Amino acid sequence: MAFQLGEDHDSGMNEMNLIPLIDIMLVLMIIFLVTATVANPSVPLT
Repeated sequence: MAFQLGEDHDSGMNEMNLIPLIDIMLVLMIIFLVTATVANPSVPLT
């Protein structure tokens, strides 16, 4: 038959790799923090 009984040995590769996602989120957070500190408010709050 074409099916396999027992444990699947490739089950570790089915997980999503989160390292690139974490790297992208950290870079976006750094870019946001830099632009938020450099940006001048266009509407005076006083």
